[in-house]
Amino acid sequence: MNNLIITGTGLKIEDVVNVARHGQKVELHPDARKRINNCRAMLEKKIIAHEIMYGVNTGIENFLKWF
Repeated sequence: MNNLIITGTGLKIEDVVNVARHGQKVELHPDARKRINNCRAMLEKKIIAHEIMYGVNTGIENFLKWF
């Protein structure tokens, strides 16, 4: 079985089943890795600037009672 290449689009439930139940190996496409690294760099800049980012540096505990 070939490795499942994660691109950021097109993931099917069959892909998840093959990984979870049949041990298919997974790898990130270079473009996906680049997008992840760009996002991380943006988050790190915002953290250094003390910007508030819901779900990153704020909690959701107060909203959990509604669910």
